[in-house]
Amino acid sequence: GFNFANLFVKKWQLAFCLGNDLLEDASVQLGEWLVALAAEALANMVDKQVFNGTGHPFMGLLNDPDVASYTLGAGQDTFQEYNVIEDSSAVIGTLEESLLPDAAFYFSRTVWANIRTQKDDAGQYLLGNGAGNNAPGLLTNDPASLSGPRPVGSILTYPVYTNRHLPALAASAASTKMGLFANLRAAMAYGEKGEMRVEKHASGTVNNKEIALADQQLLVVKKRFGVTTCLKEAATKIVTHS
Repeated sequence: GFNFANLFVKKWQLAFCLGNDLLEDASVQLGEWLVALAAEALANMVDKQVFNGTGHPFMGLLNDPDVASYTLGAGQDTFQEYNVIEDSSAVIGTLEESLLPDAAFYFSRTVWANIRTQKDDAGQYLLGNGAGNNAPGLLTNDPASLSGPRPVGSILTYPVYTNRHLPALAASAASTKMGLFANLRAAMAYGEKGEMRVEKHASGTVNNKEIALADQQLLVVKKRFGVTTCLKEAATKIVTHS
């Protein structure tokens, strides 16, 4: 069942130190561009905490000991030995039917690059020519992702998303978490308090330098948010054999 979600909200901050000459002479609206850049950085931090948080106070799904694991079979102690058909079928079977409609696979882009080109003994791609359902139509017309990240492909009809905070192919080793199959809508709770704030400072010390004397300004972007595991049964970690 669902756990009671305690959202401990923490403050995230990002600082930009900019020269006054640059602010005055730039041909673009630097302020708007920096706010957009900050929003992207915030989304990256949320991803990091959801997948790989270490519990201070956010606990990511990969590190949560109460999230179930699917361990590859004997001898499958590297990422490259994940069988995209057999292992994926078993992983899909670990989630209840009610959770499957919004479920997806999550891997590092380098792990997915290896998985999508697996071949059978006859040299045919296991996911079909061009890695199966990974045609441009899927990437641009997926109805479940109209305003969010696009899937990079699919495995057995379930979308695949890549994320930089999941282990890369170079991290392949025995007893290592290589990916995730999850319904993130049910698995995680996200909360925020207030809007993103931008503060401007004309004086102060940054990297042992007084910005006023350096003819600079400091822009600090702040946002309060929290994430926590809500339904642990809505996710399964994929782990190589020991």
